[in-house]
Amino acid sequence: MFTENLNIEEKQIIVETLEMFLSDLRMEISHTDKKEFRDELKHRKTVIAKTIHLLKDQQPLNYH
Repeated sequence: MFTENLNIEEKQIIVETLEMFLSDLRMEISHTDKKEFRDELKHRKTVIAKTIHLLKDQQPLNYH
């Protein structure tokens, strides 16, 4: 996995960025009327949440 080449700081920045994006994505989903687009956003939310979980599980990080 490509994350093996990332140092702790790089992983932390990626996780923090994904968490901010995930928060924005949740708001976007709640304001989206078209079902197809909302479903796509929900899929992205799932993938991003899984990615965050994988990055956090790889090694302990200090989060704010």
